[in-house]
Amino acid sequence: VRLGLMPFPLRAALPALLLVPAVLLTSELDNWIRLALGAKSPEGLGEALAPAPEIALLRVFLEPTLEEFFFRGVLLQGCVSSLGRRRGVLAVALFQTLLFTPMIASGDGVSAAGAASALTQTFALAALLGFVRLAAGSILPAIALSSAMQAVGFAALSDPDRFPIPGFNAPGETTPLAFLLPAAASVALGVWQLAGQLAREPALPPIPPRRAEDDEAGPLF
Repeated sequence: VRLGLMPFPLRAALPALLLVPAVLLTSELDNWIRLALGAKSPEGLGEALAPAPEIALLRVFLEPTLEEFFFRGVLLQGCVSSLGRRRGVLAVALFQTLLFTPMIASGDGVSAAGAASALTQTFALAALLGFVRLAAGSILPAIALSSAMQAVGFAALSDPDRFPIPGFNAPGETTPLAFLLPAAASVALGVWQLAGQLAREPALPPIPPRRAEDDEAGPLF
């Protein structure tokens, strides 16, 4: 229960689905940061970011599972017990952002605007996923949401001609409100539904006390 290794609750299915358009909102956040810092969006966005199929499968399935188990399972349960729900979610999101900072900053060709955008998006998505995990009582909806957003992003970048969205997978400094407003409304509805579930979700069980036999067991090897 503490790690969130519980069955996927059906009550979290619709809110998780409503949160998938957050990928469009985080893309627009990237646009705003680049505009504020006077940087242009990279040319050939779809070709540059659309990975090979095997890499896409890794990013869509394996990475979300491992990241959510570590950050929203192992780390979040301890931080929530020590700091409370809100500060625990933000602390884990901040730790994840700082942990990824060296990898983002050391990337070839990464500009200051690109690094700032990546770190801001990492923090925002990590906080959202932490909120989903606590409201659902399971890490499975957070894994499903992370996988779905990765899949939507890769699909849009791999085939931008099928459904072009300016500022997302097609040329344009920003994304038109005709796309942003429905996405924002969907995310807001999902957050509202999860907030109601979080208010009814019981607190995580207390951390089990340390047993005397654990201290007497000695080293593992």
